[in-house]
Amino acid sequence: MPNDTGVRDIAAVNLNLFGAALLAWTAWRIWPAEGEWWGMGLISIVLGAGALGSLVRAVRLILASWQRRKALAEFAAQGGAPKSAQLATEADLRRAGMIQ
Repeated sequence: MPNDTGVRDIAAVNLNLFGAALLAWTAWRIWPAEGEWWGMGLISIVLGAGALGSLVRAVRLILASWQRRKALAEFAAQGGAPKSAQLATEADLRRAGMIQ
């Protein structure tokens, strides 16, 4: 039973965080200094909303991974460590009445 986070989960979180940072940085850089460039301001707001959405997605992925690891740990704690069984001997089979 795997108890660690997979590479795909880690990559998804990192890509979402990188995307959020990139979108936020771009939104900050293109914010207009003068009012005549109000169109760039709208684009900056849209990019900022995208950054916020990507950040929320990354946090949700982190929480889902944490809940999955917690559930696996609780499940693994229910039983003991696996043990190998002994092979039944002919005497054991006779005592159990399985052979004559």
